[in-house]
Amino acid sequence: MRPPLSRALSIPLRTVGCGFLVTVALLFGGGTAGGGALATADQTATASGPTATTSGGQKRVCVYDHNYISGLAKFAALVERRTIDCAMVYTGSPDWAGWVDPWYLHDPDPDLNWAAWVRNSPASDRRQLIVSQPLIPSGLAGTDWRSRGAAGAFETYAREFAYYLVARGVGDTIIRLSWEMNYTGNIDNIGTTRPEAREWVQFWRNTVKAMRSVPGAHFKFVWCINNRYRNIPFSSYYPGDDVVDIIGDDVYDAGVPHGLQRWKTVDRSAGGLASLIDFARSHHKPIAIPEWGVGVPNRSNLAGGDDPSYVRGIAHTVADNNVAFQTYFFAHEWARQLEHGPRSLGAYRAAFGNGGYADGPDDGTGAVAAPRAPG
Repeated sequence: MRPPLSRALSIPLRTVGCGFLVTVALLFGGGTAGGGALATADQTATASGPTATTSGGQKRVCVYDHNYISGLAKFAALVERRTIDCAMVYTGSPDWAGWVDPWYLHDPDPDLNWAAWVRNSPASDRRQLIVSQPLIPSGLAGTDWRSRGAAGAFETYAREFAYYLVARGVGDTIIRLSWEMNYTGNIDNIGTTRPEAREWVQFWRNTVKAMRSVPGAHFKFVWCINNRYRNIPFSSYYPGDDVVDIIGDDVYDAGVPHGLQRWKTVDRSAGGLASLIDFARSHHKPIAIPEWGVGVPNRSNLAGGDDPSYVRGIAHTVADNNVAFQTYFFAHEWARQLEHGPRSLGAYRAAFGNGGYADGPDDGTGAVAAPRAPG
């Protein structure tokens, strides 16, 4: 489920100034973004710092918490972890200026400056930033952006975006590019025809290759679907093993009609998690669950409320498979339900609290804890 931009971003959209570094112009031959002091090209490698180690099998515990750094401590205390050192943010802009130099790289509020959060990582534990980045700014909606992107018209912006990430010390960001692209409600979706899907695939490939071409770039790219939305063969819009590092599925405890087994439905239905895991395995890629959560039930979301069996389903999937990371969506009804659902919260703590049976080797302290058995 991709939240509407107004809900995902709990801060006002900010646009950058019109100043433009000579370094950027030399590297990219033009562009529209600017504003803010950046490192020069010679400083880029130092600014990037060490790279994080999130990869297949690490099973990193991550959270989206309304974009505020201060919320990490609250979530850690709730789920009984010493710390949370992996966080996801959402970006969005009506124009390319905000797309290439998004708010979380330079926000003056230290509670919103995620690049600084990563740069200030403890020496023994590099923090991990996950960015949900659309393929295009919202101002391009309704245009021929797929065909233009497939033809390479926007590669300059992709390189510029990568430059800003590297220069601000987050060249190891995990990027969920055009997440939930199979959902037609998203402006950067794959479309409804085969030619549109082919153009989308080529645009995605062009963007990744352009970003990787920037010195100091160590990004990992996540190809992430919306669970069970449109039963389209994954292969028809998969960009290719050479440009995909991690295969993801956003899997909420929602959209399950009364009378059906909830976990079995989200896991085993057509286009569900199990089929995506099989697809990832056939491509020798780790998986991720970049968004998941238990929700307060209502008629529109058909959520499951306090549903520990769903939490255990997620946990056993993580424990039993090659998983790079999982991210709890700690906002809106998904936060309220976890906070006020003692059985779901207990299941989460047992699985993903420090020493939990589905916890990965990185517990946020630089030490590796032995997992405790499920109780």
